[in-house]
Amino acid sequence: MQFRQSLLKYQALAAKVRDLENQLEADRQARLAHLPAQFGYPDLGSFVRALRAAHAAPAKSPKSPRRRPRPATAPRKSSPVAAPPVAATVPPATTPSHPSTPVAVAPAAISLRPSGTSLDDPANFGLMPDRSVLDSAGAPLALYRERMSEALRFATRVLHTSKVPAAVWREWRQFERQLTEALRATLPQNDPDAVAL
Repeated sequence: MQFRQSLLKYQALAAKVRDLENQLEADRQARLAHLPAQFGYPDLGSFVRALRAAHAAPAKSPKSPRRRPRPATAPRKSSPVAAPPVAATVPPATTPSHPSTPVAVAPAAISLRPSGTSLDDPANFGLMPDRSVLDSAGAPLALYRERMSEALRFATRVLHTSKVPAAVWREWRQFERQLTEALRATLPQNDPDAVAL
């Protein structure tokens, strides 16, 4: 009996949802029909033309003629200027010998290194190598070699992934060389079964 009541209740709610959807569609149609008049257009055709014109791609501007490069001129002579106060921050080795020559100090370059950690997005990969892997710090030789081998596998993945930023790639390349040298150093010298890396 309870199932039948639930089923009847569900059917009533489903019918109510259908009625609300029909009301919403009728309301939407009525509002759309009044849009041209709301925006001051006499008929639907002129309203549609205005919409298309508003959303049309902008026309390409004609190419401007290429500028000719200016001929090289000698630098202008200027009157001697006292050194700006910034010159005091220049180290003595770079201070000019002539006191009236102005010195401009460039601001430090802002490094915008990517911060991604996944090779799925190589252009934003910015993870730097963990150089603590190179430090044995009394760890058993097998564990030390295993950690370095795992780091070497990941470094190889980074180096063989295209679009990794150049600065990040260079760090991983240097790290890979250090790992290879450290692994070679852990191999016994006279062991004929030792595999060259």
